Amino acid sequence: MSSDNVSTMKGEFYKKFILTILLAVSFLNGDAKAKKTDLDKVLAIDNFFFHQAYNSQINKLYLIDDIERDYGFYTKLDVSDILLTYSLPGDPSVIDLYGAKAQNGVIIVQTKSGQLKKIQGTAKPVILNGSILNKQELAKLTFNGVKSVKIVELDSTKAKKLLGNSGKKGAISVEIVN
Repeated sequence: MSSDNVSTMKGEFYKKFILTILLAVSFLNGDAKAKKTDLDKVLAIDNFFFHQAYNSQINKLYLIDDIERDYGFYTKLDVSDILLTYSLPGDPSVIDLYGAKAQNGVIIVQTKSGQLKKIQGTAKPVILNGSILNKQELAKLTFNGVKSVKIVELDSTKAKKLLGNSGKKGAISVEIVN
C-alpha cells in the first residue's frame, strides 16, 4: 500500500471521526443531527492547521548525505536506509552555520547507502569492527540488515598508532551492530 493511500485512509478516518463527535455533541445538545456547516467549520480549521504544518516542513533546509535536497526527495527516502536524522531549529546559530535557507530549520539525514559510498570511495584505510579491510572486502561491504553504524574519521596520529605507516593520511573506523 502506498503512502498516498495510507494518507487518504487516515484523512477519511479522521473526517468520519470528527463527524461522529459532532453528531454526539449535537445529540447531547438536543439536536437530532449535526449541521453540515458545523462539519465544514471543523474541516476548514483542520485544513488550515494541516497546511501550516505542511508548509513548515517544506520550507526547511534538507541535507541528505551532505547534499541539499528538497522536501519531496526527503519524503521518498526508504526508511530502512536511514542511518541518522537530526532536526535543528531555525535559530540564529543554525542560520549562521547554514545560511538564510535555514531560517525555518534544518533536517540532516545520513543514509546507509550514502555513508557506504563515502567509505568505499575513500583512499584511506578502513577498519571494520577492529579489522582492516582490503579493497575486495571493502567493495563487498553492505549495511543491509544492520541496526546501527558508527563511522569515525581518524586523524593521522590515531591512525598511525593503529596501522603504522599506512595510517599516515588518516583512516576510517566503522563499527557495525547487527
